[in-house]
Amino acid sequence: MIIIVRVSKKPRAVHTLQLLRDFENRSIRKADFDLTEATVQFHGQGTISNPQVLELAGRDFGPSMAGFADNFAFGTLKIESGTVLELADLFDNGNRYGGKAEALYVGDLFLGTGATLDCAGLNLYYVNLTDNGGIITDGTPIFVPEPATLALILSGFLVLAGQARRRAAPARTVRPHRGQRLTSRT
Repeated sequence: MIIIVRVSKKPRAVHTLQLLRDFENRSIRKADFDLTEATVQFHGQGTISNPQVLELAGRDFGPSMAGFADNFAFGTLKIESGTVLELADLFDNGNRYGGKAEALYVGDLFLGTGATLDCAGLNLYYVNLTDNGGIITDGTPIFVPEPATLALILSGFLVLAGQARRRAAPARTVRPHRGQRLTSRT
C-alpha cells in the first residue's frame, strides 16, 4: 500500500506526519510542498526484505544550506525504533540535474534504537543527527554545516594558517648600526 500526500498550502504551524507505510512523493511543485517545519515520522512496519520506502524529490545541491529552500526538505526525519526505511528515487520530480539522482535535506535526523536506514546509494543531508543505536546501510548521511558553524571552522583555519606562516618565516638577522658592536649578554 502506498500513501500519497498532497500538500496544497504551506503549513503555518509545526506538524507531524506519522507514516505506517511508504511515502511516495510525486509532486513537482516544490514551492507548494513545505515540510521544513514539520516532523516526518516512520513507525516500524518495514522489514529488511520489505522496508518502508521514502521517495526523494529534492535537487542535490551537495552539503549546502541551499538544499533547504523550496526543495522538498523536511524539518525532522524520525525513524522510530525497529523501523526499516529505504530511500528511493523512482519518480522524477523535476530535480535530476547533471545526471544526479534526487536527494533529501533534513534539519534533524533521528534514528531510534534498532532502526535501519538504507540510503540505497542516495544522498541524505542533515544538520543535526541523533543516533540512539540505529543502523545505516548502503551510504552515509552527509553533514551540512550551518552558516555560523562554517564561519567558525573557516576562522579556525585562518588562525592555523597564520601561525604556520609565522613559524615558517625565516629568522631575521640583526645588524649593528655603524660604529656599534653586538655583544652577547649572559
